[in-house]
This record gives sequence, structure tokens and C-alpha cells, in this order.
Amino acid sequence: MIRRHPSRGSSVAVLCVALLAATPAAATKGQRCEEILPRDECEALRAVLNKKVADLWERKDAQGRSLQRGAYSRSVVPVDAETLQVTFHEDTVREDGSLLTERKRLTLKRAGGKWAIVGEEVEDRLVGVFRPVMGDETFHRFDKIDLELEGLHVSGGAGFLFRDFVLGKPAGFVLVADGLRYEYTPPAEATRQYFSVYRYYKNKARDDLEFTPRFASVLCDPESCERLLRDGFSGLRDVDRTQASEELLRLHADYEGRYRRALDQNPFAGFRTEVPPDRRTIWIGLNKKGREILWDVGIYGDFFLGLVGGGTPELGDHSLLLAWDSWAPKDVQLWVTRLGMWDTWFGPILAYHSRALRESGASPYELELRDDPEARDYDMQALHGEVELGLGDAELQRSDVTYRFRAKRDLERVPFFIARENLIGEERRELRNPTMSVDSIQDGEGNELTWVKQGPVTGLVVLRQPVKAGETFTLRMQFQTRGTVTKVNPSFSYVARGGWLPFVRFGDFIDDVQLTVKVPARYRVLGIGRKVEDKVEGDVRITRWMTDSPVEFPSVTFGEYISDTPDVEAKKRDGTKIPVEVFVDKVSIQTVKLEEPTNVDEFQKDITAFEAGARGIRARQLKAIAQQAANSLNLYREIFQIDYPYGKLDLVADPLGFLYGQAPSSLIYLGAFVFRGEGALASLGGGTQTAKFLKSVVAHEVGHQWWGSIVANANTWNYWFVESLAEYASALFMENAFSKQEYLEKVEEWRHNVLETDMTTSVQDASGLASPDPFNYTSAVYNKGPFAFHVLRMTFGDEKLFAFLRALAQKLKSKEIVTLDMQRVAEEVYQVPMGWFFDQWIRGVAIPEFTVDYRTRRTEDGKWLVEGVVRQRLAIGKDRFPVEGQYYLGVGRVVVTGRKSKQEYATQIRVEGPESPFRFKVPEEPLEIAFNKYGDMLSYPVQTRE
Repeated sequence: MIRRHPSRGSSVAVLCVALLAATPAAATKGQRCEEILPRDECEALRAVLNKKVADLWERKDAQGRSLQRGAYSRSVVPVDAETLQVTFHEDTVREDGSLLTERKRLTLKRAGGKWAIVGEEVEDRLVGVFRPVMGDETFHRFDKIDLELEGLHVSGGAGFLFRDFVLGKPAGFVLVADGLRYEYTPPAEATRQYFSVYRYYKNKARDDLEFTPRFASVLCDPESCERLLRDGFSGLRDVDRTQASEELLRLHADYEGRYRRALDQNPFAGFRTEVPPDRRTIWIGLNKKGREILWDVGIYGDFFLGLVGGGTPELGDHSLLLAWDSWAPKDVQLWVTRLGMWDTWFGPILAYHSRALRESGASPYELELRDDPEARDYDMQALHGEVELGLGDAELQRSDVTYRFRAKRDLERVPFFIARENLIGEERRELRNPTMSVDSIQDGEGNELTWVKQGPVTGLVVLRQPVKAGETFTLRMQFQTRGTVTKVNPSFSYVARGGWLPFVRFGDFIDDVQLTVKVPARYRVLGIGRKVEDKVEGDVRITRWMTDSPVEFPSVTFGEYISDTPDVEAKKRDGTKIPVEVFVDKVSIQTVKLEEPTNVDEFQKDITAFEAGARGIRARQLKAIAQQAANSLNLYREIFQIDYPYGKLDLVADPLGFLYGQAPSSLIYLGAFVFRGEGALASLGGGTQTAKFLKSVVAHEVGHQWWGSIVANANTWNYWFVESLAEYASALFMENAFSKQEYLEKVEEWRHNVLETDMTTSVQDASGLASPDPFNYTSAVYNKGPFAFHVLRMTFGDEKLFAFLRALAQKLKSKEIVTLDMQRVAEEVYQVPMGWFFDQWIRGVAIPEFTVDYRTRRTEDGKWLVEGVVRQRLAIGKDRFPVEGQYYLGVGRVVVTGRKSKQEYATQIRVEGPESPFRFKVPEEPLEIAFNKYGDMLSYPVQTRE
């Protein structure tokens, strides 16, 4: 809840209901200072405002930490020839752990050639974010602990705990106990294949999953904290801190020290909104060694990450954590800091739906469709505005953007994020000299809105009136920031691809985008959708962009380019031409050597050129890439029977990238070394795989214009198909453009990569789960996922496969989908239940292992009888850890090679259960008998025994 605050002296309780009496009038549109005053006057004006910011920063508490900060709008509102007004946001840290934000209107007058602040009017006050404070902790003793949460049971004898609070409400506790122990068993009915995965982990690293904890720490929402303390402890009573055990006091001292050090580094760290009433969160951490308690993650995550110095949580020498967040798509997750040889924190290894969700009556489809927490607020419907990039300052972005949203739930506030490159380590400097300036945020009626700065690049807009679920609302945001644009070299500037426009989330379908982009006149702009205007006015190039179809992942870039187009025309089904153009910035055309330098001077020259962006791209290489893109567009039009939805396709070299691709709607980025060709890259290694990547990467990225832009994923846990289908499409391109053998070689590459990976997640879950094997994600979504479509092809044939691909594109167009949507389409096309297929290849982790026993004999008719049995078991990982009681269903081929003719005779058999018998005749004596010889199914190498 956002709490409006009166002018003075209210208690926290009063904050809940107090409202500022005055309602701000409709905002007067501000203007950039340089539009109405000479530059030196504007500099003098900003010097006055900067001094006010600096003066606020100098207000310190007893520990010497700053208590106030300020940020002013770069836009000014003229009152008369000598008077201007500026919006100013002022934050004050309060003793109770809250942050008071005041939106003020400053009046500045010019007298005697100098500017001075002559008036200061508070237009709005609110308390919207909070953090823990030291000194309110309470200490307790208990006789027994018995906590249970979704498969985790923590127990022990007598002990002590201290609990902490936020705004007087419990936020968590830390405990020590005699005989403290835990047991964890993932619920088999919830985790399916992950029950076996956990057994596999225990087999490899039991000591990291079963240990005697020194202490436990818990983070929780207030209601859950109260319930855990009430139901999980016997004999819980208050004690004075001097009566607590030495171990608990050491833990508390460590927590207090980390807290204070964090605030010394950043006195405004850790402010967060209150836990919403409908959100339940419990994190239970068990620590094997060390003293770092579980305040590093969870509800107040960013603050407590700061306690350990950034980036990676350090939950002691080793920790296990069970997290339950009722807002997460899979609301229960098991985290560990390491597994065996992998001495690192790498994220959740298991995730599943809680018992409450499983028993809620929600269908499997409703459970799979659950939003990511950050996507629960709204759907973005429209984005209109103007963006200036690199004008005056090469790395400055100025924007005036209006958004239209549809609320997905009742809203009082809307969070936002603005991207920043190289943010780590700059927080303290950012506090004194902020590089993000929000000039104005208004609602659809032009009313000025207050916003709360939570971090250097994050904020919270407070709506003037609450918005109900299903209602539409509008926000207009004028801001400027440094860091979203990076001048890489004189001819290329990198624009952050996520977060360069606030409120826009990866995966959003935006129906209506209209953007005006301004850059220095010498540059060309590449953008999304269709360019409807391109003109130069003075030193500024102005382009306007519109979309005729929904876009996902909107992006722009600019630079001095050379370009080329394909000889072949890309067309839509009605014959409309699709302009395709490939761009490379001029510096990337310059030569830099890839081979070993012969002397120090040559080495330094190459390094200097490389750092400046020289990549040695040859102009003639552009056309080949353009040809691949045009041919891919034409091929996918025929395969999917859905037109490419945009008015053009641009491809651009990214001099910062190596071998990669990224595909926003209608604009594809390719790593600069994609343009170098196989010969130039030979010295870098990679061999055949690099060559195949270069042949298929463009086709893969063009595939994303269908899978990602026409059909998108509903949440993180269902992202897999965006990559898997784009990758499978690229294999079809290889088959069409080169040969069936090229397709089969790509399939074999997928198989090899999967079998060489210690894979511990399913294809579907690879985007949400971590694995000890760093190649797990790539092998899952880029290899096993596309291989699944190959299995469909081999099982049901080409006609059915291509009918399925067409149906996916046509039936799911412009939708955000989950795996069950694809399963439904598959069942409509194949006319059989398909849950078995998706359970095995998409939702399953294990891989089948086959053993074939056979015998042959000559029959009375002169032929040879081949009979035997295919035995199956499932296994996980390179060690082939067995999965008990589960089997895959599939169709495989037994191939017999004739001894005399060397001809092959094949028959299909249905593989199901632990044993699948086969029996057939061939016309000559067998020389060799093989099952799954050509990889119709994904399996470990088959053992054949006579």
C-alpha cells in the first residue's frame, strides 16, 4: 500500500489514512531549458539545483550517513521572463525505516544575472517504501521446533531465536537449537520426474543435500511469520538478549555488522514496498557453515544482496534453501549454494506447485499459465512517443513516451526500470549525481504524478486514483538518462535492448507502437515495424516508425553503415515484397588480425583496432547474409502458411558480439564474427560446429519472427519453444537450402550435445531452473527441444509434421502461450492423445537407454527370421542414473543389413514398457542387426546382443 503523508509529525499508524488535502492542478507542459534560454544560463540554473541536491546529501545521521537526497526535472516551466518553475523530488530517510517522498515545485528567479530558488511548494507527500531498521529485534527462547513446508521438515530441541521487523510487523527470524536437523523429500505427486532428479543429485553430492545445519534463518511475510512462530515452536517465550546463547548473539552481531556496512556504502539501500496482502512468501534456509544468515534473498532481496557486496548471495560456506512464493508460476523452489564439485551459487534446482495450488481446483492449464511476478500488473496495449539518442551527448537518451495499459489486477502503483550499462559499483556516485532524471510522469488527464526512486534505475509511479482490474489507464513519462546508449566506436552506438524504454517487459505483445527517433544527422536509424518518415533537419535525423502488427521486444539502433540487399526477393503470400537489408557499421569494416601476432607492436596495434570495433568484415559478405534472410522468409512463409508480419527486415552487425544472434521484431542483431566466414574463423577453433552455426544462425534468428514475435511465451517457464522452434526451423532451412544430409547432420549435432551434457532439467523448465552443468540450458532448449520435433517427424511422417507446424502458427498467432497450448494443437492434428509425447520429450528429464537381444534362423521358405526384444530403462545425466518405474513410448526401427547384398531391411516397432518384442523376416542372412540406427528416437547408445 502507498501511504500518503501529511505535512508534519504523523505516526506510522496515521500514515495509512492521511491524505494531502490539496490536489495538484493539471500540469503545465515543461520545456527543455535550452529551448528558451542560452546554454550558459541553463548551466547556471542547473548549478543552483545541483547545489540543492548536494546540500540535502550533506544532512547526516549520528553514524555520518546521508538522510536526504534530491532529483530535479531537466524540464522547466516558464512563468515570466525572469521566473521559472522546476519539479523536484526529495527523499528523506525516517527513523522507522520508511522513506518520505515529497514532490515539490521550486520557483527560481533571475536577479542581477544570477538564479536563485525563491519559492518551494510541496505538491504531494507520500510514504511508499520501507526497510528494516536495527534495534527493534526481539529475542526468544523455545523448547522445541517442528516446522514443515512443502516437503521440508525442520526439527530440533531447545534453542533461541531473534526476529526482525519492518514497520513493526515480523519479517523473519534466525534460530539455533539443540539437535537441529532437517529432512527434505520432494513430493512425488508434484515433481514428477524431479523426484528422480533429486535422487540423482543426492547420489552425486549427498553431503551437500543432507547435512547437520548450524542454524536456520527464515524470511516471511508478516502473516506467514506469525503462523510459523505460532505453530512451529513449543514453549516460545520472550527473553532479554543477554539471556540468549552465544551462538545466536554471534549471528545477530554478524547480521548487524553487515547491515551497517551496507548502509555505509549506500544509505538509501534496501527500500521496498510492503508485501501485498495477497502475497505469501516463506524462505527457509539451513546453513552448514559460516554466519551469513538468510537476509540475502527474498522479499527485501536487493537490500540484502547489498549486505554481501553485490551480485551473488553468500549464504555461508554451504546452504540449502526452500522458498515458497505464492506469486511465482511454480511457487515452491529448492535452492542450494553448490552441488559436489560445483562450488558456486547457481540458483533453484527444483521447482513445483505447492499443495495449496494442487488442491485449489485449478486445472493443469491454469497452473501452467500463471504469470511471472513482474507480469501480474498490466498488459501494455500501446506505446507512442519521441526518443532522442546521442544528441548533444553521445550517450544521452531523452524520451517523451505515452503508454496505454490494461490492468490485470487492482493497482495503486506501477514499478518501472530503465536500463543502465556498467551499473555495478556506481551506486554511491549515482546517489550524489543521479544520471536518471524523470522530468514528468502524468496520467491520461495530464495530472502530474509522484514517483518514488527505489534505486539508481528503478522507480515506482504512484497513481492518482486506484485502477481496477480490467480497466485501461494511461501514463506519460518524460525522462532523460545516461547509460542506455553506449558509443562503441565512431560509427556504432549500442542501445540497451531491454529496459531502454521503461515499463516495456520482454515478452510483451504491444499492438500499437508509434515512435519518433532522433539521432545525429550523419547516422542511420534501424527500428521496429515500418519506417514511415526519414528526414534531416539541421544536425538531426528524424525517423518515424509504426507497426502494422503486434511487436515484441521493441528495439532501435543507429550508426554510420554500409549495407547490401539480397538478389532474391522476399515476398508475402499475396506477392507483396519484403525489403531485406543488412547493415555493418563502417568501423567494423576495418581489418583486425585474428591469427597470432608476430611482434609486440603488431599485437598492440591489433588490440587497439579491436577495442575500437575493427572486425575486418568484408562488404561482399553482407549479400550472402541478406540472401539467407530472404530465403528464410520465403521458406517459413510456405512452411507455416503465415506471412512475415512486418513491413521490412533489417539485420545489423553488432561489433560487441562474437558468434550470436538476437531477434526483436523486424530487427535482427548478429555478432560481428557471423560475418567473417568459416575460413577467417578457422584459427579460433570450433571446426564443424562453427561452420554449421554460420550456415544456420541467420535462419534461426529469422525463425524468431514467427516464434517469439508472432507467437510468444506466456511466462518464463514456457520460453523454451521460442528457441526450440526457431532452431528446428533453421534445420529445415538447412535441408531446403543445402541437402537432407545437412539436416541430418544438424540432428546428429543436437543428439551429441544432449548426450554429452549432464542434463538435470526438462526442456520446459530449463529457463527457470539451474543445473550444475553450464551447458544444460543450451542443450535443453537448443538441442533436445528441436530434436523432439525431429522425433515427431520420424514417428508420424513429414505430412503430419508440417501440418502440425502450420497449425501451431495459425491457431496460436498473436497469443502468449504455454506448452499445453501446443499439446492441444498437436492432438487436433495427430488425432491421438499427445500428453505422452510432451511428458517425455518436453516435460521429462530422463533419456531412454535400450538393450536389444535377438536371434536369427533360416525358415522353411528360405528366408531368415529375426526375433528379439528391446529392453528399456530411463536414465539421467552422463552417468546414466536409473529412473525406476518409468518408461517412454515411441516408434523405432530395427534395421537388418544383409550379409551378401549389404542391403538394409527395416521394420518399425512400438517401444513401450520395460520390454518390447519384435519378429519379422528378411530375404537373406543378416550380417548386422541394429535398433535406432538412424536416431529416430533420442537415446543413449544402444547395446545389441545376439
